[in-house]
Amino acid sequence: MKYGLIGNPLSHSLSVEIHSAIGEEIGAYPYVLCPLAEEELDGFFAEKDFDAVNVTIPYKKAVMKYLDIISPEAKEIGCVNTVLNRGGKLYGYNTDVFGMEEMLKRASDGYIPKKVAVLGTGGTSLTAVYVAGKLWKDAEIFRVSRNPKGKDVGYASIPGDTDAVINCTPVGMYPHAGVSPIGVSRFPHLRFVCDAVYNPRRTKLILDAEKRGIRAENGLRMLVTQAIYAASLFFDREIDGSAIYEKIRKSTENVILIGMPSCGKTAVGKAVADALGRPFYDTDGVIYEKTGRTPAEIITSDGEDVFRRIESEVVSSLTEKADGRVISTGGGAILDPSNVENLKKNGRVFYLKKELADLIPSPDRPLTSDCGKLKRIFEERSPIYESSADTILKSDCENAIIGEYK
Repeated sequence: MKYGLIGNPLSHSLSVEIHSAIGEEIGAYPYVLCPLAEEELDGFFAEKDFDAVNVTIPYKKAVMKYLDIISPEAKEIGCVNTVLNRGGKLYGYNTDVFGMEEMLKRASDGYIPKKVAVLGTGGTSLTAVYVAGKLWKDAEIFRVSRNPKGKDVGYASIPGDTDAVINCTPVGMYPHAGVSPIGVSRFPHLRFVCDAVYNPRRTKLILDAEKRGIRAENGLRMLVTQAIYAASLFFDREIDGSAIYEKIRKSTENVILIGMPSCGKTAVGKAVADALGRPFYDTDGVIYEKTGRTPAEIITSDGEDVFRRIESEVVSSLTEKADGRVISTGGGAILDPSNVENLKKNGRVFYLKKELADLIPSPDRPLTSDCGKLKRIFEERSPIYESSADTILKSDCENAIIGEYK
């Protein structure tokens, strides 16, 4: 192995895609994932059969004992995420510093917090405490642990006037999304949230913060930034990575279409997917594949509640991956708040907004089969569509979305 990533688990990692994008800028280089069990570390570092590796959880502290030389900042922080093999000598660095700084600066947007809660006690939390201390010298910065020791505090003891939170735990990470390490509502003074987790893109913590109008930043930018700095160490050269984050974000962000029946979601979705070369999924179509019945047939025979349960299962399964897929939803999918969270966790939600006069009742849709039903559904759902959307499109929807991701 020349270049790669060690850690455990690595099934969620985007590092290969990121280093591939960096390679498009500087020339391609091999980069592979190398999952290691803890008992394999001794052998791996004894063999030294690599040029350079990145290190992720849970080994950022454990690898330090194998290194010959450790950079001053990595030594001060107490963890390493990049190891270079130079003529048989192993050099350790912490490029997470640069990624963490970028994430914190963007989330804080110039605000200087007074009390910063760093959730977790692993290697990433050490980096967070170090960087936050450099950025906000007068802030009270403390780590939060399930088993607090020394100056660490327990989750129940986080001060109520905490105004910044940095999550450095894996809580909320795929495949255990949908849980949050803290209840955001406990902290009325909270100004911003950072989550080092990048899969899913919007964790439960971030979604809860956004619902309350609190600034939030996920770990994708941190991951990309540290990778760029790591590659600059690999090849001993400066790398302009200004376009790489947007390239990764756009290529992996799912495109989600919501809106009233007959607003054109399926047609727009197919056109967008074709133009961008992405997979397309229509939730109603997937329901038919799963059950052998159309939504109308399920609603007519079994009732709307049964249909909504099936629909929620389909939405959950379609939204697990962040692979740039295009998903067109049924008109009522947004009625279940858990569906909205699933749609948003790895995607950008576009509301194709049409006026009532532009919508057409259809006898093959039981819930909007005549003008009266259509009007009632329109009035009921319009505010939910608006509150669920990241972007509202009223015209030229297809070209607007294509232009966003080209």
